[in-house]
Amino acid sequence: MSKQTKSQSNSGESPMEPKRWSQPPKYAPWRRTRGRLKIIRKNLTKTDAEIGRIFGITRAAVYALRVRFGIAKKRANIQRKEGFISLVRKMRSGLTPQEMASKLELPEVQARYYGNFAGYRYRFLDRKEKTNRYWNNQLKSLPSGLTIKMTAQRLGISYHYTFFLCKKFHHEVLDGRSSKPRMRVPGCH
Repeated sequence: MSKQTKSQSNSGESPMEPKRWSQPPKYAPWRRTRGRLKIIRKNLTKTDAEIGRIFGITRAAVYALRVRFGIAKKRANIQRKEGFISLVRKMRSGLTPQEMASKLELPEVQARYYGNFAGYRYRFLDRKEKTNRYWNNQLKSLPSGLTIKMTAQRLGISYHYTFFLCKKFHHEVLDGRSSKPRMRVPGCH
């Protein structure tokens, strides 16, 4: 048999039961609390500390009021997400994820995430388009006044492929025999 403690044997109550109050605990007057709740509901976008500064109380007290009266807090990350989604909805359609990411100033993965939430339809680049963009940007970054041979050396590719790219993207190069920029077809005089 288990031994009973003195408190269990004397009172007949289990020690785990909560103490009953003779009177309910006194909280702040209801009128002041109700006024504070109105202000809390108006300022859900602010932090508990900012709301507490309005009343001159701690953020823990604001939190306790919100929990006690069931006022849900609109979290900052939800506000941020809604802001990005509204920005994505305002954008013109047909942007690539990379372009969208540069406009939102976010990584591409996050831009796709917000775009999917907003129901945005992307224009994805295939491998050929990516390659064309890459070489076009490489040619634009070179200084003017280069020959095909010098351009090929700077890009680190063959002479004939450089000629093909210059012709495709209308990049002017020097003939090598004159100072006029024009396209020179190898093998044709």
